[in-house]
Amino acid sequence: MIENGLSSVVHIGSCVLRRASYVVRRALGLVRHSTQYARRTTPPASRLTHYALRITHHASRLTHYAPLLLIPLLLYTLSFAQETPNRAGLVIRYDDGRVETYCVTFSEPSISGIEMLRRAGVPLITAFDTAHGEAVCKIDGQGCDYPLQPCFCQCQGADCAYWAYYHLQGGEWVYSQVGASSYQVKNGDVEGWAWGSGEPGQGTFPPLYTFDQICALPTPSATSTPTPLPSSTPTAT
Repeated sequence: MIENGLSSVVHIGSCVLRRASYVVRRALGLVRHSTQYARRTTPPASRLTHYALRITHHASRLTHYAPLLLIPLLLYTLSFAQETPNRAGLVIRYDDGRVETYCVTFSEPSISGIEMLRRAGVPLITAFDTAHGEAVCKIDGQGCDYPLQPCFCQCQGADCAYWAYYHLQGGEWVYSQVGASSYQVKNGDVEGWAWGSGEPGQGTFPPLYTFDQICALPTPSATSTPTPLPSSTPTAT
């Protein structure tokens, strides 16, 4: 797609340059002709005025073509921007300390947090609730086997273990105030999930990773990088 757009831009640019070159040659030809005519004889004022008006006309036409030279550059910039996918980072921490990071690409302006997990390619079990939307029950073998079990099967008593959901904001993890099916992930965002004990609004934290650490280079699809758990864990703010 980029190659096709570039060829179209080159074609438009060459057409504009050819037309502008023609106008320049016409104007220069008139200048030479009027100069030669003036050297051979003393031309009447009306004749000189005629040449001056024609030269001015071609010069004004050239000024019309000058802005058109910017159009190919603008078209190429727009086509390149359309072909550059949005990217967002994803961090998943499991109960055994295993950490995986993903760089997820998408063409839409934004996708939901649930869709982010799906496009990362991780095995996922969710449950839909009319009040809260789609809840995450299990990620890659960690969690509850809904519908055989309640989605929050390990939160039935005093102790609670579940998938806590975070957004990286200002260099710190912030617990999500909405469900993953409602939250919209945009280009440059970093999402975090961590399984562990806690309570609603205060769960286990994933380790901190910046967008640049996860998405160092553009990738054609989601990529996973298992990473050892850091020795220190971020604290809530």
